[in-house]
Amino acid sequence: MFSKRPNDLVSALLMAKGLLPSTASKDEAIVKEQDARTFYLDSIPYWTSQAYNHSIWGVGLADITGDGYPEVITVYEGWYNYLYLNNSGVIEDTPSWQSNDMGFHISPAFGDLDNDGDLDMAVATYYLPGGRSKVYRNDNGILTRDPVWIASSGSGTSGEWCDFDNDGDLDFAVGAINEQYPLVRVYYNRNGALETEASWRSQVMAVDLIAIRLSVANVNKDGWLDLGVSCGFVDTNYNVVFMNFHDSLESNPSWISNDASVSGFSIFGDLNNDSYLDWAVNNGDVGSCYENNNGNLNPSYTWHSATVTGGLGIDLGDVDQDGVVYREDTIIADGTKKLFYLSIIPVQKIERITINGDSVPLTGYCCNLKSGWVSFRDSIPAGSQLIFKYYYSLDMDLLLSDYYNGEAHLFKNNVGVGIFERASKPMAISLLVYPNPFTEKIEIRPRFQEEQLTVNGKCSTVSLEIYDATSRLVKQFNHLTNYKLSIMWDGTDDFGHKLPTGVYLVQLDTGVSKQTEKVILLR
Repeated sequence: MFSKRPNDLVSALLMAKGLLPSTASKDEAIVKEQDARTFYLDSIPYWTSQAYNHSIWGVGLADITGDGYPEVITVYEGWYNYLYLNNSGVIEDTPSWQSNDMGFHISPAFGDLDNDGDLDMAVATYYLPGGRSKVYRNDNGILTRDPVWIASSGSGTSGEWCDFDNDGDLDFAVGAINEQYPLVRVYYNRNGALETEASWRSQVMAVDLIAIRLSVANVNKDGWLDLGVSCGFVDTNYNVVFMNFHDSLESNPSWISNDASVSGFSIFGDLNNDSYLDWAVNNGDVGSCYENNNGNLNPSYTWHSATVTGGLGIDLGDVDQDGVVYREDTIIADGTKKLFYLSIIPVQKIERITINGDSVPLTGYCCNLKSGWVSFRDSIPAGSQLIFKYYYSLDMDLLLSDYYNGEAHLFKNNVGVGIFERASKPMAISLLVYPNPFTEKIEIRPRFQEEQLTVNGKCSTVSLEIYDATSRLVKQFNHLTNYKLSIMWDGTDDFGHKLPTGVYLVQLDTGVSKQTEKVILLR
């Protein structure tokens, strides 16, 4: 069993390099007070996990039970892993699930190993003492307490599920310390079973690198997933990207950053709205962005933040479901690609996928909700119409792990416009409806600001009205004043009569402008 600090190897390395103090005071502030003009996140966590006298490395938000609400997962070094159930937006105080095995667990990764439509959990595990990466299977909303798969050799510092060979199964990539093992290994998924010995390995490079986070994205829009590796944490490293040349990753990275730093975690995303995925990396004391110019990443970062405090585990998810939006993407297949990106990421939940009007079963595709890609098992004929029906959120809450105190902290996002929107930016008038379609009740969240309700210096009357497909008014909610309110509609009219199956229009009228959303009632 491992002691908490400083007797484990990584803590000793951190202290030797001056990156970790010999003692950490609990009196130190967890986070600095953020400028109210810049952030909508609370500066104080509204929920904190139990402390087990061991340090947390990784945390995660993942919908394990399949009810649309993400659970909280905490991963400990030299200890067990835990899961806290999310009961309709309320995180339990005591974890309902605990792994049977202990290990030097580093970070969790979630994917559908066996194509049964639920999220299984992989955990990258460091080599102390003889650690191997592992997978806990999800059986009807409950994770197995013992791993169902363990790698035959090689430790791991990070992991990621991704379909590198485009066969409709999620493969598992593991990052490690280059001086001991290849920087990255890929365990291919053969019809729902991972190989235990990795059939693809990167070349051991001359420079020692430590893989901290694996990030997957279609960098050059060729339909094949490329692999980014942010490196460092305890030493100055370069960041690298392995390009995927149609069914095979290159063994040596063709993209290497010009800068070397003590990097932490990383993520791909379109940061300048040009439809290409840029790469954002926590480069030690600053956040940096490598711009993607028409499919080519700039090896020099073109943007960096002011000095910020970094961390280890991090994730985003809408814990209380207060910003969920329904969306449909339509794509025409070209006959060659089986991998498609949704237009907005991360994705909260995929409701349904159809090809030429026929629903695709869960066994027919796999997906990564964080990266927003869907990979189909079977080829899709050219000209076929694919419709992706899914939910994403405008209000992502932030989960951080506290290495020093061994706790996880959840920070609530109070405004449904994204955590880094400027408060000075006017909030658009909008309607959030969830779930859609619905069978019994639907939650309607009008979004507007008080200053948007003023006409000629007078406050206007706000109403919410529901019409049927013939434009007949069936339900009214009048005199709305709170722009954060939530309305539950049970599918009845103003007289309490149940309305039939059909399409209904929900209209928000502020007196200044109107916003309408289509909802579907199923009986």
